[in-house]
Amino acid sequence: MGTMTQLAEHSYWRDGFKDQLTVAFKDQLLSSVLIDTQKFGHSGTLLDGIVGEQLDQFGKEKSRIKTSMMAKQTRREKSRLIESADRRIVHFIFNPGQPCKMSPFTRKFLKLCEGPEILEEFEKEQSDAFD
Repeated sequence: MGTMTQLAEHSYWRDGFKDQLTVAFKDQLLSSVLIDTQKFGHSGTLLDGIVGEQLDQFGKEKSRIKTSMMAKQTRREKSRLIESADRRIVHFIFNPGQPCKMSPFTRKFLKLCEGPEILEEFEKEQSDAFD
């Protein structure tokens, strides 16, 4: 028959079917792993692209909102000094409980608004009271 070296060189003790099955299985396994890896890489780039587009869209929307808010704030600062960043002005509104003084012009104007006859009577009364 021969020595161990001859057996090793010619592979007489191997089972040909088992070797063929192992090689075929390894090839099939490696090809499926390769296909899965390619699918994973492709899906990763696809997801990265989608996420990148969404982030760009959110960034544009956010910058648009930010610029509109800045413009709104500057308009408010111009219209209201109380919202100024460096000055605060407080206006106090109160009722002193006493009626305000009316000038003679205001009295005459109110009488004119009621009617010209009432204004004439008022002026006549005033001149009589003065005399």
